[in-house]
Amino acid sequence: MPVTRYPLSGGGTDWSKYAQHNSFGTLTLTTNNVYEEIVDIAGAGFLSLANVLCSTGSYESYIKVTIDGVVIHESKSATNTNAAGIACLGALFGGDTLNLKVPNDVNACLFTSSHEEYPFVDKTNLGQVILPKPIFFSTSLKIEVAVNNVGSTNAQYGCLWGVEA
Repeated sequence: MPVTRYPLSGGGTDWSKYAQHNSFGTLTLTTNNVYEEIVDIAGAGFLSLANVLCSTGSYESYIKVTIDGVVIHESKSATNTNAAGIACLGALFGGDTLNLKVPNDVNACLFTSSHEEYPFVDKTNLGQVILPKPIFFSTSLKIEVAVNNVGSTNAQYGCLWGVEA
């Protein structure tokens, strides 16, 4: 008997009801330390990955994640190799230093072996949060990024989410 839908009975998440999306790239910002939206969703869904790092040098990049009107993550990255943000276990691979795995490798970057508790809201510190499963939202998801030196660096980011179809 072929399996056509998960879960077949009781429990679990019916992933077939979500349209999955991603956004990966480099954003050239125009004002130092001012957030710009990269994802703004109205509706219900889940978040699996949101990260940012600087494209060059040891400048600072920032990320802020708001779910259902509440900031659940805000942090900085102070290098062009270590990302700030949130990632589910399924988006990671590596050994002692976990490498953030993204589908198109636009910004493969590091999550160090030191991680923060969820939620983490502290723009003055490096914040890397690893979650066992996606974060679900009921009404909205907004992801914003910024950098501290727009003349010298850009924000490289990666996001994975799903929205109820």
